[in-house]
Amino acid sequence: MKSSSLNYGLIAGVSLTLLYVILYVIDASLLNSFSIGLLILLGLIILGFISTAKAKKINEGYLTFKEAFTAYFIPVAIGLLIPTLFLYILFNFIDPETAEFLKEESLVQAEALMKRFGAPEAEIEKALEDAANEDQNSLGSTLTRYAFVTIFMSVIGLIAALTMKKKKED
Repeated sequence: MKSSSLNYGLIAGVSLTLLYVILYVIDASLLNSFSIGLLILLGLIILGFISTAKAKKINEGYLTFKEAFTAYFIPVAIGLLIPTLFLYILFNFIDPETAEFLKEESLVQAEALMKRFGAPEAEIEKALEDAANEDQNSLGSTLTRYAFVTIFMSVIGLIAALTMKKKKED
């Protein structure tokens, strides 16, 4: 079961990395797309459920909660880790100029969003100043972002494990 989950994770990680390369080549600003990010998360959630279903099939229709969660978590964690490492290398060593461009673009998007929600001008300026001073692509920021997304996906994984578990009857 773990081997199957690992394979799904490697496939997801390589696929997402290739997707990021394609987006980068076509138009780097697509890397800031909220809708693409949501589609990627949805895809990973679906992959986690598929991996759990496959593990259940491998185990003749039975899974403990732990096995179900592990079958979900492994491909999601690996599927996120590989492209995270790729983007870290891309933006810190290969093309830091694009990282700066994306940061500026995200500041413009954040400002527009805050204005749309009626935030006071002083709060907008403070938030933008704080964001401008933050290194979004530092190792610490990258690992923190990875950890938060992994935790979020783990919560969904707990739900997946609850729905997919099935004990063997004695």
